[in-house]
Amino acid sequence: MKEGPKLSINALKVLEKRYLLKDDKQNVIETPLGLFKRVAKYIAQAERHFKSRKYSPSQVEENFFQMMCNLEFLPNSPVLMNAATAI
Repeated sequence: MKEGPKLSINALKVLEKRYLLKDDKQNVIETPLGLFKRVAKYIAQAERHFKSRKYSPSQVEENFFQMMCNLEFLPNSPVLMNAATAI
């Protein structure tokens, strides 16, 4: 998906206020697509810990990313806010 998810104006405002990464001056430095990529990559890392390798981490990352972009599944707030950050 190159253009990103179809999000309402309200959804974009909530993402900007709460979930998108910001710099030290609180300027938004991430797009919604970037957020989905960051979260999908972080979640997929768990696949490395399973002995059953039915899916590679890259396959899990792509599948999870597509589910988020299609708005079929979105993880909870702590995951969206903290995935791949220095909490």
